Amino acid sequence: MVAVQDMLRQVSDRIETSSSARAIFGEPVTQGGKTVIPVARLKYTYGAGGGSGEAPDMRMPAAERVSGLAAVASGSGGGGGAMVSVVPVGYIEITPESTRFVSVEENQKMVRMAFWGGIIAWFLLMRQVGKVAKRRR
Repeated sequence: MVAVQDMLRQVSDRIETSSSARAIFGEPVTQGGKTVIPVARLKYTYGAGGGSGEAPDMRMPAAERVSGLAAVASGSGGGGGAMVSVVPVGYIEITPESTRFVSVEENQKMVRMAFWGGIIAWFLLMRQVGKVAKRRR
């Protein structure tokens, strides 16, 4: 069985080889004297785990020990995984006069707030309509 440390090292090595500045700063685009460089947030999450076996629980009735998984007197296990998340956060705008960072996250937050506000308003409206319909009966 591969040791947990080896699994973590393998996952970490793969993540390191896949990370680069291009994952965070996209390809620059130049047009009309203005250069725009996309910027993203890069997030890595990974983990691994291992296990081992032991003798069956002798407190269990013999029939259950023999027929179930508890009959296994030894074992092992392990696993690992990783997730990479890249989220756009804005862009760098370069002109002959200035350089500035423009965030797109504020717009995303406002859209999310409007969406959830609409859902809550719809729920409250339907609840009120139900109360009015119940009174009319």
